[in-house]
Amino acid sequence: MIINSLELKNIRSYDSGRVEFDDGVTLFEGDIGSGKTTLLLAIEFALFGLGDQRGDSLLRATSNSGSVKLTFTVDGDEYTVYRELKRGSSGVQQGELYIRTPRGVRKLSAKELKAEVLEILGYREPLNPRARSRIYRYAVFTPQEQMKSIIEAPTNDRLERLRKAFDLEKYSRAADNARLVSRRIKRESESLEDRSYDLEDKEKELEGLLGEKEKLEVEKKQLDSDIDGIEVEIGKLKSEMEVLQREKNRIDSAEKEIESLKNEIETLMSSSERLMERNRVIEVEYQRSLDELQKCSDIGEKLQEELNSLRERISDLELKRESLMEDSRRFREASIQYRNLTSELENLLKTGKDLEDEISGLEDYTGGIKSKIEAIKSIEDPGYREDEVEAGIRRLEVEVSDLQQELGGIQGKIEDYESIGKMGVCPTCDQEVDPDYIDDKLSRALERKMSVESRIAELRNEISDKNELLKRIAEYKRAQDEMRLLMEDLEKRIEECRRKREGLDKTRERIQKIEEEIAGTERIIGELKDAESEFNMVENELKSLRERESECSGRLAATEDRMDHLRTRISELNPETSREYRDNLNKIDENENKIAEKKAKIKENEEVLRNREDVEASIHGLTRTIREKERLRDERRDRRGALEGKIEEKERQIETLRSEIDKKRELRKRSLQLRTYVAWLEEYFIPALADIETHVMAQINHEFNERFQKWFRVLVDDPGKSVRIDEDFTPIVEQDGYEQNLEYLSGGERTSIALAYRLALNMVVQRLTDVRSDILILDEPTDGFSKEQLYKLRDIFDELESRQIILVSHEEELENLADHIYRVEKSDGTSIIEKAG
Repeated sequence: MIINSLELKNIRSYDSGRVEFDDGVTLFEGDIGSGKTTLLLAIEFALFGLGDQRGDSLLRATSNSGSVKLTFTVDGDEYTVYRELKRGSSGVQQGELYIRTPRGVRKLSAKELKAEVLEILGYREPLNPRARSRIYRYAVFTPQEQMKSIIEAPTNDRLERLRKAFDLEKYSRAADNARLVSRRIKRESESLEDRSYDLEDKEKELEGLLGEKEKLEVEKKQLDSDIDGIEVEIGKLKSEMEVLQREKNRIDSAEKEIESLKNEIETLMSSSERLMERNRVIEVEYQRSLDELQKCSDIGEKLQEELNSLRERISDLELKRESLMEDSRRFREASIQYRNLTSELENLLKTGKDLEDEISGLEDYTGGIKSKIEAIKSIEDPGYREDEVEAGIRRLEVEVSDLQQELGGIQGKIEDYESIGKMGVCPTCDQEVDPDYIDDKLSRALERKMSVESRIAELRNEISDKNELLKRIAEYKRAQDEMRLLMEDLEKRIEECRRKREGLDKTRERIQKIEEEIAGTERIIGELKDAESEFNMVENELKSLRERESECSGRLAATEDRMDHLRTRISELNPETSREYRDNLNKIDENENKIAEKKAKIKENEEVLRNREDVEASIHGLTRTIREKERLRDERRDRRGALEGKIEEKERQIETLRSEIDKKRELRKRSLQLRTYVAWLEEYFIPALADIETHVMAQINHEFNERFQKWFRVLVDDPGKSVRIDEDFTPIVEQDGYEQNLEYLSGGERTSIALAYRLALNMVVQRLTDVRSDILILDEPTDGFSKEQLYKLRDIFDELESRQIILVSHEEELENLADHIYRVEKSDGTSIIEKAG
């Protein structure tokens, strides 16, 4: 991971701030309490959230909201994390959260965002939003105070914290979990054993049920044999019954057939009567159609005579109509022309009146324009150009301004002279002054003042006169512009008046011509008025005759259609030629023959009915015998059913018991198996975890000791002084072979031990977690260092090979080691960060 930028808003002592990070060593320099460590806490908050930290410890006390935005790069991909803090009734909580990745921007919850960042960084550690990142705290950024607390902590506390840093807690957690599992398995085994305690009793109970079932099956077998014998006897009796039943069915069938035959005879006789009645109806219809045909024939002759008469009258009137048609056409054309000419004359008269009114209005309007033009011509030309007058005003105003400045200076001198005259002493040199000299100076100043004020008044009068002249020039220009517009309008109105006079003359000529045409049209209308009236009378009579002709023709056609229909109907109803009439006669003969045949069948069936009583008595006796046998059989069956129910109940009991026995056997088998698991966990697995943890801790101790000694040798150049850590990770310092108490070391030596311890811890944690960190953050790592030790930090940085190292310190000497320097200052409780250089 490489950090690219950090933005703060209302975080602790910062109102706002932004830092751009580059590769190399970046130093944040400032006094203690200036806000340097806040930057490191903000980076950790942006990446992993609050953890076990309270939100109000980060949010600025005077603000209700704040935010941190961190941009960083992992494996060439850039990511931006944004976290917001909001103050509410329940305290300070996280607000809006999002992350920008190469795939886009996503809004997430606090837990989801931490999981996303851990995944990006490759930190394989449990996801707990209320805990800090273990890998980050021990592999990237371990605060100085936290490192001192680890070194100075009691042995057990130090080992517990280091076991957490090295993630060795997983072995103790595994052992604790194994013990918990062992106890649960043991309880489960005992529970299974308790649930199978009566297994032997259940097996004996099963043997008793199997014996009872066998006795019931023997009794059922005997009943099956008895029932089969009774079934055979019933079968023989039913065979005899079937023979008698067939005979009875034949008798019943004969009785039903007699009844059916009688009904069929009645149906045939009714059919013959209907057919005879239908033939009588046909004969009546035939005669009625003959009479109606004769009547229609008489009516048709009369209608034909009337139609011929109408057609002759229509032909005469059409000849007369043709002779009158030409005069009528001329009359209608003349009438239409008269109406059109009259309408056009009315429009032209109205148009002429409108033109006269418009011409009169234009003459009045042009007269008004001419009067305005004459009035404008009376305005005199001032004789000056506007720019000349404006230039003169500006010159006068400049002179007035200069005089006013001079007047201000004179007024100041007058006040000074008056003040000196009263005091009698020069305020500059503190020497006495001659009153006469001062009075003379004051008199000349007052005279100059009056002269300047008089000149200013004269200039202002000139400016006022020139302003009035400007107004007259502007008024003259406006008058000339108005006159030019009036002249243009006058020309347009005169031209418009001329065009309207020409239109009025043309309108009057057209009116005279139309009046002559109207007179000629009136003469034609008078001459042809009678011809039009006679033509209309002929037209009306022709229309009436044609309507009568159409009506008569329709009635004649309807009469002929009715006659055709009657002729067809007569042909159909004629008894000599009607097919229906002949078919009815034939059906009547067939019905008579069928009736005779059915009466013969009735006699045959009556012979069959004579054996009815003997057959019914035999059936009755045989039925009683069969019922007795069936009752005996049913009793045996009921007994067998009861036995089958008992057998089924025994089988269910046996099946249930067998299932219960199988389950108890399985429970006992499972209990024994679980006991073996408990033994394996307690005797092998848990002791093995303890051995593994001890072995791993020893390997880590060896590696830690080597790295700790290496970094200490780089920082402390004293051949007689050596360090190591014991099995409890306690730093041991020896001077010339004798152990030294850490409390008696110098401040620089104690800081060297803390820094070497921190670097060893960082490297070991990185190896254990498979995290290759390109960044290292050190908070106040050089407290008490000499200049020589400060310069040795460069060797450490070179050997660490970290692309990005962030230092927080109040030591100005570290500037020589830094590639990029930021200075942090606090003013009025607010931290400000600025890049140096």
